[in-house]
Amino acid sequence: MLYAHRPKRLERLAWRARVDVQKKSAHALEQDRPDILRRRRAWFDSQPDLDPTRLVFIDETGLSIKLARLRGRAPCGERCRAGAPHGHWKTTTFTGALRLSGMTAPFVYDGAMKGNVFRAYVEQVLVPSLAHGDVVIMDNLPAHKAAGVRDAIQAAGASLLYLPPYSPILTSSKTHSQSSRR
Repeated sequence: MLYAHRPKRLERLAWRARVDVQKKSAHALEQDRPDILRRRRAWFDSQPDLDPTRLVFIDETGLSIKLARLRGRAPCGERCRAGAPHGHWKTTTFTGALRLSGMTAPFVYDGAMKGNVFRAYVEQVLVPSLAHGDVVIMDNLPAHKAAGVRDAIQAAGASLLYLPPYSPILTSSKTHSQSSRR
């Protein structure tokens, strides 16, 4: 019997055993705790009262050049050689706000996000883009709970909501970035 393509080793083993090999989809075990489930349910129950045009989702992503590939491919008998930064590692953080109308309040910082940096972002970049009645939503990163963050947002006439713990899929910007990778 001839086949159109030769399957890889795991695919061949799975094919012989009649098993469907798929990528694992893991989630935090804490999502199943009763107290977390109650908080997530309360979050969902409160959503119908929110005006989508007033929602402002805040999230950040980071990049570290320390993450160099440790393995590679080379012709048989030859060493795989590639340069990697040594001792001069740098982390860059991008923070932004996502509204129904698109991205606003972009901010790039050379370093990891800390409370004082996030407060400066809120005061100098986010607050000028807020309107009275906006609802700012963010996850539970400790930097997001720094002193002065809530006060600055409320002084602009907006309110602040935190996502329930262990709810990364509820963050709009993560959903946006995942859909843009497809």
